[in-house]
Amino acid sequence: MEPKLSVIVPVFNGAPSIISLIDRILSCGLSDLEILVGNDASTDETQSMLDSIQDSRVRVFSFTENLGAGAVRNALLAAAKGEYIAMQDADDSFRADRFLKQILFLEAHPEIGVVGSAASLVEGSSSWGSLLPSKKPSFKDWIFKRSVVHASILFRKSLLNEKTQYHENLDFGEDYHFLLQIYFQGARFENLEEELYIYKISKADLKQRAFKNFRKLLRMEGELSRLFPLWSRPFYLGLNSLKLVLSFAKGFVSFMKERQ
Repeated sequence: MEPKLSVIVPVFNGAPSIISLIDRILSCGLSDLEILVGNDASTDETQSMLDSIQDSRVRVFSFTENLGAGAVRNALLAAAKGEYIAMQDADDSFRADRFLKQILFLEAHPEIGVVGSAASLVEGSSSWGSLLPSKKPSFKDWIFKRSVVHASILFRKSLLNEKTQYHENLDFGEDYHFLLQIYFQGARFENLEEELYIYKISKADLKQRAFKNFRKLLRMEGELSRLFPLWSRPFYLGLNSLKLVLSFAKGFVSFMKERQ
């Protein structure tokens, strides 16, 4: 029998957290699942730690060349057997009832194709903020990027086709590219308002993201804009490019203050 749920976990140099994450997924209360872990040519002890796993529900895919998160997710999606598919980043965590709540939601709402959730922002053992996407994302929410937290999603495998692929040549935004493809193919999204996902990132790293990666993020916005209807592309690109420039400026000011 095919598993009820496939959990997709790309990992690069995840030795400090990968085993505890897998154990947490296996202990989530769903026995009918598989975990697909894609080791993206890690240079630490990730592979040896994955080799030590004896549970048949864990399927390890090892790549000798670093492909990037998008390409690894595409390979894992192609191998997934579950009726439902969930995304999980290797260096994050989640609330123990996340998967069960999301599956029950989709089973109670057959018209919904993708369910996400709110997320808590955590640095170390302290929570410092939240990501609160719209409960029922509208087209405007996709323009303003408040539609869904990518890594929190759980969706029906039946939504996948040859056109639903992660962008393999983007360092950032490959996840939003994937979600936009599903959305524009007609899938309905909804978000649970509970913080079921735990996004581990420091406030400083988030603030410096645009400053450190400005060119890559600007290219990302250009690629994402192509998925929108022609009439809305200038608005999307103009709005998000302006936000990016303002974030870059804030990061630059912060950088200069640190150097003084």
